[in-house]
Amino acid sequence: MPSGGLTYGSSLTPQDLGSGGGTHRGGSGGGAIRFIIFDTLSLNGTLSANAGDGTADGYYEGGGGSGGSVYITSKRLTGSGTISANGGNASSLAGGGGGGRIALYYQLSDFSGPVQAKGGSGGKNPGQDGTVIIQPPSLDAPATGFYLIE
Repeated sequence: MPSGGLTYGSSLTPQDLGSGGGTHRGGSGGGAIRFIIFDTLSLNGTLSANAGDGTADGYYEGGGGSGGSVYITSKRLTGSGTISANGGNASSLAGGGGGGRIALYYQLSDFSGPVQAKGGSGGKNPGQDGTVIIQPPSLDAPATGFYLIE
């Protein structure tokens, strides 16, 4: 029985591309996004490293691709947009792709949008959820004082 995809890569400093799902009908992997902003990042749209969904052709079943990575360092984060690195959904007999990794480091924020790295749904098994790390206190120490949301 096909299993859903797992997560991989660094949760503190995510930089990996997502990988494609199984078989030639598998979804594409998510991209890798890295922003270093010295002043304000105002996000009111969509910032996505989502993976593609698997498809079926009557014989082959495709797994969902795995989510990519979003890594943002900014003095200030504002807006109400969406940040995501979700795994792709699978066709009926395959596994969903694992969620990606998101890390947001900032000093000030009034950002109110959703941030998610969910695993894709699978006909047999869903993909594992990825990670979201949000660290507001300091840009100097990304490995301490963070919040881990899984």
